[in-house]
Amino acid sequence: MEKSIRMEIEAGMSKVWMHIYTQEEYTEDYQMPMLRSNQITGVLPVEGCEVEGAGRYSYDISGLTSLKALYEKKRIRKKDIEEIIGDLLRTVEVLRQYMLNSDCLLLQPEYIFRKGHKCYFCYLPGYNGGMGTALHELSEYFVKMLDYEDTEGIFLSYELHKATLQEHCDLSGIMREYERHEKERRKEQEEKEKKVTQTEENYGNIFSLEEEEEHEETEKYERQFNSQKKYEMHVAGAVCEEGIRLPVWRKAVRNFPGKRWGQWSDLILETDRQEEKSIL
Repeated sequence: MEKSIRMEIEAGMSKVWMHIYTQEEYTEDYQMPMLRSNQITGVLPVEGCEVEGAGRYSYDISGLTSLKALYEKKRIRKKDIEEIIGDLLRTVEVLRQYMLNSDCLLLQPEYIFRKGHKCYFCYLPGYNGGMGTALHELSEYFVKMLDYEDTEGIFLSYELHKATLQEHCDLSGIMREYERHEKERRKEQEEKEKKVTQTEENYGNIFSLEEEEEHEETEKYERQFNSQKKYEMHVAGAVCEEGIRLPVWRKAVRNFPGKRWGQWSDLILETDRQEEKSIL
């Protein structure tokens, strides 16, 4: 059964202590000796005693920051949630190895501490908040403090919140299912991006080919036109001596620059409508 607790911070010259007081008298069973004798990964070292008829459990939190204090200054993102849940899962597994009850973990934001990317949890002997209820409340905290520009963080916090509503919550199963969906989603996204890239490359090649063909066609036309121009000038110089009037077609060529040489079947020359006359 969950017990009412009270927290107090004591800052000394070299250490900062968090004291948690319970309403019951202090008693020891196998849990406190197990906690004292072993350095349990992810669990804050704890000392217990009786103060004025109530139990007091003291935790050294020097150099640590609670989630509550940390996320008052910034928003929670997907990476933060993954690190917190990952450390919680590892801590629960270690507690099982020492035959300690994971329901005794305090999962409220003020009792979870971080240093860098590492989380530390408070184990309170005799406390039983219920892991399922505690996880649901923690997921509600994630939703409340979430960075709503982080789309993946929104999806993860939603999945956690939905899953912790179930009577029997399997946190490991939740995270495995989430990771499976994430892999499928990333794979699908990569395939879409790959298709887009290939499409862009193909269109780029088509455009390049068309531009190259157009450039080659233009050069070919210019060579033909220049060759014909030289030929005209050569013939003009020769026939002027004989007094023969040349057909006027250069204006037509310039008026239809898209026509290729040899495609002038519809061209009407002056000589088609009048007989050539000698200027002599």
